[in-house]
Amino acid sequence: MNSQKIGNLIKSLRLERNMTQREVGDAVNVSDRTVSKWECGAGCPDITLLTSL
Repeated sequence: MNSQKIGNLIKSLRLERNMTQREVGDAVNVSDRTVSKWECGAGCPDITLLTSL
């Protein structure tokens, strides 16, 4: 799975739950800018964060 697909999945799950990027970031102890980068496909969350997401 590439970073763009992971980003799309994170974004769709976030929107389904009516959460902001900040709320997701707070839940996994990262910034909202980091969540934005994940959603844009500019990076991927660390493997240790995937279960928290």
